[in-house]
Amino acid sequence: MKKQLFLIILISGLCFSSRISAQKNFESGFVVSSDGDTLKGQIEDRGFSKNSYSCIFRKSNKTESMVFQANDISSYGFENGDIYVSKEIMNGDIQEKRFLTLIVRGEANLYGLNDHQKKWRYFISKDTLGPTELKVKEYYDMRLRGGLNKMVLIKRKDYQGVLKYFLNDCRNLKPSFESVSLNRNNLTNIINNYNYCINPSGSEIIAQKKRGNNNLGFNVGLSYSKLKFSKNYYNKTSEYYMSREWPGTVQIHLGIYKNWSLQFIGSNTNLQVEANLTSYSSTPKIDGKKENNELVLKSTYFQTPLILQQVFPTEKMSYFVTLGVYLSPLGYLNHTYNGKKVMINKAYPGITNNKVAVVEWPKSGWIMGAGIKVPVKNRKSFMVEIRYGHSSSMSSVSSFDIRMRKFDFLIAFDLF
Repeated sequence: MKKQLFLIILISGLCFSSRISAQKNFESGFVVSSDGDTLKGQIEDRGFSKNSYSCIFRKSNKTESMVFQANDISSYGFENGDIYVSKEIMNGDIQEKRFLTLIVRGEANLYGLNDHQKKWRYFISKDTLGPTELKVKEYYDMRLRGGLNKMVLIKRKDYQGVLKYFLNDCRNLKPSFESVSLNRNNLTNIINNYNYCINPSGSEIIAQKKRGNNNLGFNVGLSYSKLKFSKNYYNKTSEYYMSREWPGTVQIHLGIYKNWSLQFIGSNTNLQVEANLTSYSSTPKIDGKKENNELVLKSTYFQTPLILQQVFPTEKMSYFVTLGVYLSPLGYLNHTYNGKKVMINKAYPGITNNKVAVVEWPKSGWIMGAGIKVPVKNRKSFMVEIRYGHSSSMSSVSSFDIRMRKFDFLIAFDLF
């Protein structure tokens, strides 16, 4: 019943995230008119493809939105990266104006266009020469293969000739034309090097706007954990654990995480996987009193939550909620008496189990939380979060279930 209830909650959370993500995602930005005037406000980020067709702008969240086509303005951009410039390009046999993503600006300019989630197309411009596409021409030709004439797909690197034509006044670059690949990093490097060759102070690589949270980071904090033992198969071991109270304790929480933006749901919905380490240490009580001050139950838990994170951005910071499951609430129990590890049958008279430690195998678990996210330099984030989690595991050598409830106060920071 509890698993069914949690499944309903998780599905409801996914639906809620999808509905929230459908809302408009406005961020601080600017619009440059055809006359060169700059108007600051908020711009809706709809992804590279839709952003290349039009710009949706509003002065503030209290004003109506305006839609600008590529014929209406010269450019627009976001404060934290991504600039779109209105340019005429050939799209097949049709000449049209589109907003191209500005990648490098200087004596020569590099632009990108991601159309309908296809591969990126790249364009170069210089002086009075308008954007020219850098591409590989594909065609079939009859070639001799294995003694037979066959139709073979030929891929001709026409973009290398275009680069030579645009950048031939920098001799230092000529040897590199033949080795350059048609990707963003290679093209950015060669055009930035060209701009530096012609004018050392006249090149700028435009910052890419960060979408989602495709980051690797770490978290640290405090965990309040409390264990409860329930009967699975009755024996003296489970009777001992079940008849005693195991007080909650506060321990250090350490972990790392990796998250990905779920663009098919929305730019503010993320999937996060974590690897966390926490512990539990307590002396059992009977009727509110410690049974034996020298006897301590210790447990170390390795947990890997799979978390759905929904972010609600504002101008200065973001709020987020999390909902997820524990993939492996794996634990390791041991007992100490006077500071030394002891076998269970030595610690608890009358118990026949002689294991020094008990491995807890995962059964189920869930987690939920909320927090704030503050942007810092280099497009990283600093986060503070409060969580509540519940996990259940089964002892490997004793016949009882172990349930753990946790409250976490976490501080997290993106590494990459």
